[in-house]
Amino acid sequence: MNTKKKSRAGLYSFDAYLDESLKDPKEAVAFLKAALAEGDKKDLEEAFRRVVRAQGNVSRVARDAGLTRQTIHNFLKGRGEPTFSSLSSVLEALGARFDVALRTSRKAA
Repeated sequence: MNTKKKSRAGLYSFDAYLDESLKDPKEAVAFLKAALAEGDKKDLEEAFRRVVRAQGNVSRVARDAGLTRQTIHNFLKGRGEPTFSSLSSVLEALGARFDVALRTSRKAA
């Protein structure tokens, strides 16, 4: 099944390109890292939504993460605050994990 959407000119939309790219686990991890680096909760929620959609579906991610579909839906819709444990489980289900790194520059005090 081809899920790519073509425009009238026969070109793929950016959304279709992004969704296709996020099927690659390395691209998905880079996308999540970029969203996390921005520090905006809404951007991170949107990034998770896109990656979950590209990597399968909510049911599969919930099963692999050991969480309910409702828990995943609530997180993806910005309802409630997910725990570190549930975020870790979702990342594991997506083939990723949390990582800590030094910032390249420090803000002046």
